[in-house]
Amino acid sequence: MARIRTVKPELFRHEGLFELEEQTGLPIRLAFIGLFTACDREGRFKWRPRQLKLDVAPYDNIDFEDILNNLLKEGIINKYEVYGEVYGEIPTFKTHQVINQREAKSTIPANCSETHVNAHASTYNIPSDACGVNVPPKIRALVFERDRNQCVRCQSTEDLTIDHIFPRSIGGTHAETNLRVLCRPCNSGRPVDGDGLLKDLSIDGLTMADMKRMCTHVHAHGEGKGKEGKRKGREEEGKGKEGDNTAHSRFEEFWSEYPNKTDKKKSSIKFLKLNPDENLFERIMAGLRAQKLWRDNAPEDEWVPEWRNPLTWLNGENWEDEIKPYKTQPDKPVTGMAALLELARSGEYHQ
Repeated sequence: MARIRTVKPELFRHEGLFELEEQTGLPIRLAFIGLFTACDREGRFKWRPRQLKLDVAPYDNIDFEDILNNLLKEGIINKYEVYGEVYGEIPTFKTHQVINQREAKSTIPANCSETHVNAHASTYNIPSDACGVNVPPKIRALVFERDRNQCVRCQSTEDLTIDHIFPRSIGGTHAETNLRVLCRPCNSGRPVDGDGLLKDLSIDGLTMADMKRMCTHVHAHGEGKGKEGKRKGREEEGKGKEGDNTAHSRFEEFWSEYPNKTDKKKSSIKFLKLNPDENLFERIMAGLRAQKLWRDNAPEDEWVPEWRNPLTWLNGENWEDEIKPYKTQPDKPVTGMAALLELARSGEYHQ
């Protein structure tokens, strides 16, 4: 059922939506506004593209699933699954809408699972601004120059776009190493999750294990050097009240995504003591998301370790841990206690 919703004037100056519309040739902005009316009071909707098209774009000759997938790829909407039913949500919905109190309560379950990436359906529940809104012009120019103004897959020089190798909807960032030039046909055909994404990555010789390395931002040469750089760095480290608020909000984002929710108070103290700046925080979150993706996509016969206590994870700087390729057999024979553990896991060891 469609509802009356609010559209703020600044939405029409949303560069990310405009660029996405330019890249895809789809009516992204109008469809996104129409999606407001399909959401319930919590900003949730059922992921049923054909029905949504009837409500939002009944006369347009488009596949509405293409609209949803492009919004998803850019992190503007989220997709999740509860008991086999797939839903979507606009994470910024309640920030921009004034809901009539007489409107019925939502009957759609909340997106409360910590991890939503698997081989079958969905995506991380990441705040829409976690990876930025659009690629900065300077980085965009660098990527085009690096890739010689041609599609890296088919070498076309026409209708070029910037592509996130690891999509923003699963935690991919604007790091230059995670960006490349693709023509529109190559870009629009890329899957954004599940087995399709894994197969697409394999075309370029990549796996989920590469996500952390490729999505970590590296500051430009010369940034932050000298007295001016030191002074700017101190300002950005978040000292004082404003910095404390930043550190607290960053910890809450970390906590919302870390699977093992134990010792929150001690973990918070450690995190605030660490007081990560923007660069370090991106490395922490990129490492965490890469580890979650490794676990979510592990083969059934792959041994997957339990998540550590978050305090232990932070103390050990485990976001820097190397993510190894999947393997079902050890590379070399194991002996001693390691051998007993292998036997115990396989069920072949009995006392």
